[in-house]
Amino acid sequence: MTTDAVKPRSVTRTWGNGVGPGEWRRRLLTLMPPARWAAARIVWWDFFGDRLQSERWSHLDDMIKHRTEVDTVTLAKALVSIGYTERRATLRVMPPKPRKPRTRP
Repeated sequence: MTTDAVKPRSVTRTWGNGVGPGEWRRRLLTLMPPARWAAARIVWWDFFGDRLQSERWSHLDDMIKHRTEVDTVTLAKALVSIGYTERRATLRVMPPKPRKPRTRP
């Protein structure tokens, strides 16, 4: 069964529902490398990373294999240009806050 529709996986990702892998690829191809490659890795994790091996699509494989770094401002602008909201793009490019160390009781 090959379909281009993305099934909703969680409430937090409803903003991207209906955008299939072919459409994400088309949008990513409008970006210049290396921003394309960095944005492709984020799109892959946000929409396709939780799929089983038997369910995965190979539509972004040629883009996600590149390991280049892009500054956060450029990457956020790239994500906005392919359909992410400014808020979501900013949250996705910022590193997570450090956790407090665990203390033993």
